[in-house]
Amino acid sequence: MLRGSLTALVTPFEKSGRFDEKAFRAFVEWQIAEGTTGLV
Repeated sequence: MLRGSLTALVTPFEKSGRFDEKAFRAFVEWQIAEGTTGLV
C-alpha cells in the first residue's frame, strides 16, 4: 500500500519550446521540501 502524496510532475518549457531544466529542478526540490513522498 502506498502512503503519502504522489505528485504527477508537469514539464516546464521555455518560450522557445526547449525543456526548462532549471525550473524543473526547482519544482522537484520544492516538492521534496514540502514532503511529497513520490514523484511521477
